[in-house]
Amino acid sequence: MLASSAPSHHHRVDLKTDYPIQTKWLVNGQLVAGEDPAQPVYDPTQGSVRVHINETIEPQVGATVRAADGAFDSCSPASRAKAGRLDKHPQLRHYPRPEKHRFH
Repeated sequence: MLASSAPSHHHRVDLKTDYPIQTKWLVNGQLVAGEDPAQPVYDPTQGSVRVHINETIEPQVGATVRAADGAFDSCSPASRAKAGRLDKHPQLRHYPRPEKHRFH
């Protein structure tokens, strides 16, 4: 008989402690609390409120978009050129890609 590392008893999963929900927003690499009123997040299996999360406000959304734009602009031209070559590679041509994601 093979030894098992599984416990001999059944563990009841507690979503709040076993799988906590992140209640902050990632803005420019930092976790920040939303500043708008809190909204409930429901557990569909129980029909109960699992956690409340504060919505973000316009300045937080703007900061996130500016950070994403800055990160995209910092991509090296060499990386974009390589992506363009890969996009045209004969073995990869049969994979459909939306036009907006192609590098030219």
